[in-house]
Amino acid sequence: MNMDIDKLILRKLAKQAGMSDDKYGMFFAEVKHNEDGVDLQMFTELIIQECVNIGDNYQDILGNEPECFNCRKVAYGIVDKIKKHFGVEQ
Repeated sequence: MNMDIDKLILRKLAKQAGMSDDKYGMFFAEVKHNEDGVDLQMFTELIIQECVNIGDNYQDILGNEPECFNCRKVAYGIVDKIKKHFGVEQ
């Protein structure tokens, strides 16, 4: 993936978690924070949800064509493993 796109995605997720970044790309809490200075749990949940969304979108892109069945099955399996690994509610 393009490094600039990765930075934009992380910046968007950080902002949703109440964080901002400086000119060096370091993230800091804007308001809500824990002893480390940032809401790491919310940031982590947003990153995990972003990964799940990528898998879900991939399944949608494949459509319902019979030749895409195995690809959809693999995509579903990956999304399911991510959810189970991180304890995401179904």
